[in-house]
Order: sequence, then structure tokens, then C-alpha cells
Amino acid sequence: MEDFMSYVNFQRMNECIELLSTITKLPLGIMDCSGKLLCNRGIKGVIIDNLKTPLQESTLFSEYSLIPGENKRACFLPISTGKKVHAYLVSIISSEMKKDTIKKIKFLEYFRDFISYSLFYTTEQNDIKNQLNLIFETDTKLSEKNCLAYASKEKAFRLAYFDSLYSFMPNRNYLKLFGEEITHSSKPFILLYLDISGLKVIKDTLGYRTADTWLKRTMKKLMDSLSPDEKVFRWEEDAFIFIFRSTERTYIKNKAEVLLNVVEEPCEISDSKVKLSGHIGAVIYPEDSISFEELVRKACITVRTSQITGNRTLKYYDEKISEKIVEKLEIEKDIEKALAEKEFFLSYQPVFDAQNNLLYCFEALIRWKHPNKGIILPSEFIPTAEKTDFIERIGEWVIEEVFSKIQELGKLGYDNLKFSLNISVRQIGNRNFLEYIELCMKKYSVKPENIILEITETVMINNFSKDINEFFYRLKEMGFKIALDDFGSGYSSISYLKNIPFDIIKIDKIFIDKISEEGVEKLFIKTALAIGEKLGKQIIAEGVESEQQKKLLLLEGCRLLHGYIFSKPIKDGELLTYLDYSRKISKTAGCNP
Repeated sequence: MEDFMSYVNFQRMNECIELLSTITKLPLGIMDCSGKLLCNRGIKGVIIDNLKTPLQESTLFSEYSLIPGENKRACFLPISTGKKVHAYLVSIISSEMKKDTIKKIKFLEYFRDFISYSLFYTTEQNDIKNQLNLIFETDTKLSEKNCLAYASKEKAFRLAYFDSLYSFMPNRNYLKLFGEEITHSSKPFILLYLDISGLKVIKDTLGYRTADTWLKRTMKKLMDSLSPDEKVFRWEEDAFIFIFRSTERTYIKNKAEVLLNVVEEPCEISDSKVKLSGHIGAVIYPEDSISFEELVRKACITVRTSQITGNRTLKYYDEKISEKIVEKLEIEKDIEKALAEKEFFLSYQPVFDAQNNLLYCFEALIRWKHPNKGIILPSEFIPTAEKTDFIERIGEWVIEEVFSKIQELGKLGYDNLKFSLNISVRQIGNRNFLEYIELCMKKYSVKPENIILEITETVMINNFSKDINEFFYRLKEMGFKIALDDFGSGYSSISYLKNIPFDIIKIDKIFIDKISEEGVEKLFIKTALAIGEKLGKQIIAEGVESEQQKKLLLLEGCRLLHGYIFSKPIKDGELLTYLDYSRKISKTAGCNP
């Protein structure tokens, strides 16, 4: 490869070959793919002339060639990143494969792997000569002990600095070392942060094996799409960082498009179709920062900006736009802290059969008691949580709290109460969620008829698929009731009301607020009630706050209502008192329509 020497440390390569030649007592050199010797210790040029078949970049394994007229062979060991061969470690060995010869080849194969990593991911801490001197400083003989010592050190290096899934790709530990070195240079570079969306869903729905197979294939493709002087590191499970020496915007834009196409290319694994999406953020050294750690942070912020705006194309760091993203990142940190320190709590909003004055169910409402900001409503933190894994942890916490409360109240005689709770888009279609909720039912002795699972209309519309439909039918088979929340807030469609097994439709508060007016809102309520009656669905009106609203809803035939006119949300610690009081005055607790 013509530009091999443009990105390899020539002095380091010469030092390594000199040291290895001393250790093995073999003529050694490094040859590029065209057959040119780049570095040479005792090798004559006639070797190249005697190669019958030119070495191609696709060559993956050792090739041995007899040298005519000599009792020797030329041994060519590929130096590569992934499956891409860039050069060859060349040695001259005895044509008779004696024990000593085999030992030398084995050692050179160990070194070939190490030099592949080191020449392409050079750092001061990873100086090959120093690494080898540590082993051979007292004994330069190629003993079995020294070979084992080197192999052990090389293995430890791989484990520490290269990915456990795809061992050719360096990890974040290596990036930290590389980052320290590259920022000491005055040369500019561009750092790209590639984030993959949907990998967690693939793991949860299709299993870890499918996700890992996809990842391994993608990581190889990402490496193969780069030029030798371009680096990629696995930063997180679903995030990669790239370093480009070129700062030409058009070139980087085209390269980013290639990377996104690699990630977004549909593929089939074990009869399952896998298609994910990606977003890329870019920062420039030293323009955006002289600190490598700060560059990575700003690139991450830029990716989040791209995700929030829905912009698939490459996005460069913009300080003004990023201020809002920083606020969201702060919320994420606070959410993680809130989960750890139990700052979330539940309140329960009663839903009544207003026609018969009977309690129908309690809707579980999550609240956040922030140490500095006070009570935070879910509309302020759930959208952020839904873009992270925190939403699953929050969802599981809500289930545990509600099921525990049902068990607690059941032991006190309130064993027929219904509780409704929201499930997130991350939980919908997740087979692990079905297993989890079954385990919780057994753990807390909860019956499915005591639970109503709610999904908002907007989430339903944006994520509807055949798999999602099957997921809801599975919940129905388990005995749960399904409610469509905030009906009318999205693009309402009768088709999915017919196809998905909803039991309950909850009319959004925005329509209830204007029911007294002869307008579209009142017409919508009448239509929703008519649809509910036709399809056999129960209708709940949300946010009823006045006697007039209550009266008009009852006149239209809507009897399941909740809102401040009946009760404000009841704190967890006050729920038993509320039930005891209700029992005394009406003896209606636990009754159902």
C-alpha cells in the first residue's frame, strides 16, 4: 500500500525489527502489499523476485515460499487491522521445520498480532521496544519461558485495550491513551461520535446472541470502511468514536454518510430482520477544545442534539444549541440519582363510576421529589427518561410499588381493587417485560384482573407493528385489561381501535375542558362514546373539574370519570386512610361497575 509509511512510526518499526532480529537470529523485515521492503535486517531482495504468486490484500494466513538454491524459506505474516492486510512481517527461516524453527515462527506470529495493533494505534505507553525489553532485558535467548512471557503480556494487553466482542477494535481504555498522545500534537483532527439507536430493543426482543452477531458484523464493516490513518474505538456498548486526520468538511460528511449506511443497512440474522439507526456528532481539535476528554463530551452532546431534532445527517458542535442539551443531560444525571436515592414516589388518582357513585380503580401517578427543585411532574422528566434505559428502571419500580401496594391492601380486606399504570414504549413488545410482570405477579400474589395497563395514543401510533399487536394480545391472554390513554391527543384512528384489544379508552382532558361549548371537542366526545359503545369499549373521561362537566358527561352516557371534582391524587401513605373513610361513609370500596 503506497501510503503505508505516511501513518506508521518508521523509527519505532525499525527499532522493533532490529530487536526481533537480535532475539530470533533471523533476517527480518516489513514489506508492503506491493512487495517493497520498508524496513530490513539481513534480507536480500531476491526473495521478492522469487515469489511465484503476488501477495494480495485478501491474504489472511501465513504463506511459506522455498527460496531456490537455498535451504531456506521466506515466511510472510500479514500485518492487519481486522481482515484488511496492510503489510507483511517477512522472515527467512530454515526449510526444515525443526522444533527451533517452529518456535521462532510461533513467536513471530505472536509479535505479528502485537505489531498490527501497535503500528496502527501507537501511544507512548504502548512502545513495542519497551514492551519487549521488559521481557528480554536479562535474557535475549528465545527460550520457551520468554515466549510464554511474551504471549501472556500480549494477551493481557488485548484484554485491557481491545474489545471483548470484536478483538480487532480498540476500546475506550485505548482511546484514552491515544487521546492523550494525539492532543499533544499541534495537528488538527476531527472526532466523530457515532451513537446507535435501537440496540437495547434488539437485545430485549430478539436476544443477546442476535444483538451480538449484528454488532460484530457492524464493527467489522466500520473498520473496513476506514482508511489506514483513520481510527475507530468502541466507546460504549452502542457508541463508537472515530478519529480523522483530515479536516476537510466535504470528505468528513461523505465518510459520516458511509458510517451511517453501515449501521442502517438492514440484515437478517437467524430468520430475524434487524434494522437500526444512527446519529453522528462531530468536534474539531483544537477549535472546540484542546482537552480530549472535553472533545468527547461535546461530541456526545452534539449527538444528543441530533437525536432530539431527528436530524440523521452529520452535525457539528454548536455551543448555543448544546446548552439546552446539557440541561437534558443534567436531568438524566438527576434521574439516575433519583433512582438510587429513592426520590420517586407514587400518588393514586381515584376513578369513579359517577352514575352509581362507586370507586372503579386507582390510577398510579409517578412524582419526583427533587432535593432542590421540589415536586417535578412526569411531563418534565419522562420524555427524557424514554430516550434512555432509565425508563425501563422507572417502569419496573412503578410495577413493584403498585403490586406491593395491592398485596398490602389485600391483606387488610381490600382485595378487589383495580390499579392502572402506564407502560412505556421500551416495555411494549419486550418479551422480557412479559416474563418480568409474571414474576412480579407471583412475588406479590397479584391477580391480572386487578391490573389495567395503559399506553398513550401517541406512543401507540408511532410504534405500531404486528409484533406490538401480538404483544397486547399476549397481555390479554394473561388476563390484563388494556387502556388507551390520552385518546384524541394524537392522530386517532378507528382501525387500530378495532385491531388492538383495548378494553378502555381514556378521553384526553383537552376535550373535557371544552365540553360545555358546542364545538369540535364536544362532537369528538360524542363520537368517542359512540365508537366505544359500538366496539364494546369502556370510556373514561380524564380531568373532570366541575359539576357542569360531570353532568354533561353523564348526560352523554359517560359514567367513568376522574378529576379534582372527586379527589386530588392521594399520597401513598394516605391511601389506606382514604379507603377506610370511604368504606365508612359509603361502603363502596372495592366495588366495580
